[in-house]
Amino acid sequence: MSAELTDRRIAIANQVLDTFVPGVLLYQSNHAKRDLRMCWDVRKGKPKHDFTAQLRGDGSWTRYGYNQRPTGGTGMQALAQLIRYVRDLNRLPLSTWEYWATNKVGLTNEHTVELLKNSDYGDPKKTCCVLCGTTEFKKGLDWWSLDGVTGPSCFGGLCRKEQAA
Repeated sequence: MSAELTDRRIAIANQVLDTFVPGVLLYQSNHAKRDLRMCWDVRKGKPKHDFTAQLRGDGSWTRYGYNQRPTGGTGMQALAQLIRYVRDLNRLPLSTWEYWATNKVGLTNEHTVELLKNSDYGDPKKTCCVLCGTTEFKKGLDWWSLDGVTGPSCFGGLCRKEQAA
């Protein structure tokens, strides 16, 4: 992925972050590797916390920052999804962000969803079931991480059982 595309995705991710967890930023380090990093709380000047934006083994949460997290569990999951977007990895579909914007969850809002819809976040090749390739998720949505395959999946991997039948 080009540096220009990465920079554009970081800018979009930061706009999205500002809609539900102001003060959290993703950025590229100045080191030769240009590692992706995350920091917070930048609203008070110099960031209080700064970590490499690595993900846990299952890819659903950040590896670092858990004890100093700027938001709750769902917010940290959303942050991980934005990291996955910047890195062009499989990620939860827009329908998840729409759900997070409902009154029932209240994590994000309509502006969050609009920013993502106006970007390349919702690429069906990156937001489909990593097991069967569907974008419908008719029986529900889950997160799959097994044998090197990580990303959204049909609930409980049921699509694998249906394909085997």
